[in-house]
Amino acid sequence: MFLWLDDIRDPAQCGAIGVTWVKTYDEAVDLLKTGNVIIADLDHDLNIQQTLGLTDGNKTGYDVIVWMEEHNIWPEKVLIHSQNPSGKYKMLQAVQRHYGKLFQPPFRV
Repeated sequence: MFLWLDDIRDPAQCGAIGVTWVKTYDEAVDLLKTGNVIIADLDHDLNIQQTLGLTDGNKTGYDVIVWMEEHNIWPEKVLIHSQNPSGKYKMLQAVQRHYGKLFQPPFRV
């Protein structure tokens, strides 16, 4: 399964066809728990408040990565398509720590 985590961007409009689109931390973690996720493409901000830079106490795409680290559940690839520079940086650092490399999305967001 190809997991797409984003509250706003439709994966088909970004060139990601045939993916499973989820919009929340909980939905993403539930799918990761199944062990069926081969590729996870994650956004950082998962609601409008986060997109506007407001801390709202809700979980982000970075929290999904933290959950993956804590449970040692990693798909074959993890891609990051966030437009949030600091959130994307933190997420990429964790991906690089785990895989020893970064993956490039096969499409433009």
